[in-house]
Amino acid sequence: MRDFVRRSIVGLVGLSMVFLVLPSKADVICIDRPFSSFDSSPDPKRVARIHEFVPSGRLPSSATCHIALIRGKIVAGDAKRFVELLRQSHPFLDTVLLWSPGGSVEEAFKIGHLIRKGLLDTWAPFNTEMVNGWGHLSSYSDSKTICRGIDCNCASACFLIWAAGVDRSGDALGLHRPTIESTQFASLPPDRASVLYRELLADIGKYLTDMEVPPRFIEAMTGTSSADMWWLSAADASSMEDVPSINEWLVAACGVVRKLGPKAGAFDKFVREETQRCQREKIYKARDAIRAID
Repeated sequence: MRDFVRRSIVGLVGLSMVFLVLPSKADVICIDRPFSSFDSSPDPKRVARIHEFVPSGRLPSSATCHIALIRGKIVAGDAKRFVELLRQSHPFLDTVLLWSPGGSVEEAFKIGHLIRKGLLDTWAPFNTEMVNGWGHLSSYSDSKTICRGIDCNCASACFLIWAAGVDRSGDALGLHRPTIESTQFASLPPDRASVLYRELLADIGKYLTDMEVPPRFIEAMTGTSSADMWWLSAADASSMEDVPSINEWLVAACGVVRKLGPKAGAFDKFVREETQRCQREKIYKARDAIRAID
């Protein structure tokens, strides 16, 4: 399924240089509306030529979004904006791109739960080359697409959102404990704030466990000072691309998507493509079974 989405995102190169400035607060926007050329009642066969799977009983409209972007600092109200976009695009919204330094943990929790319920993929930027000891963070699929530079990453509370994806890509990911300012109790007395902060760390651990993030990354997040940042390696991020329970569900229905070696023949490629197609269809049918997102 990831290869299919990658091809869609690569097609967004025309948006180069548009999103190169990170806003002070998060934008929740649609960057790909593949059905916008259709009228309010598009012909299913025409839709199918653009999108391989049209969930039964539903058709897209000009407002339907296929790929969304969350960029900038996550603040109160972002979850509400995201759910509005998701409602008008469900079940056709497929992928959420993430470019954010973090922000509100509470909002990230809400957005993450919506992403997992909607069976959406999440994409962080990719870390492509080392600069100044920690990395020059490039774009999602092309150095001129969406974002580039040292702030092109998904860190802190943004990682919580990324973790919710049923298929997770990208490796420019940073972990640390939330700052007091990123919570709703920054103005409380120290003793009360301390109690609530410890409870929040426990909530983060439970949330990431529910999202099936391996314990060592949960420990890295809660064990890294908010003044520091623990950047994932490409191998670390790759180890979390698949959600174990979702992957086993797909494998049970469709089989394993085999890696192809340099000597792979036409039959091997055909089997791989059919397995990927089966998995995409299963995800879309599951999305279609969700009648409402809230």
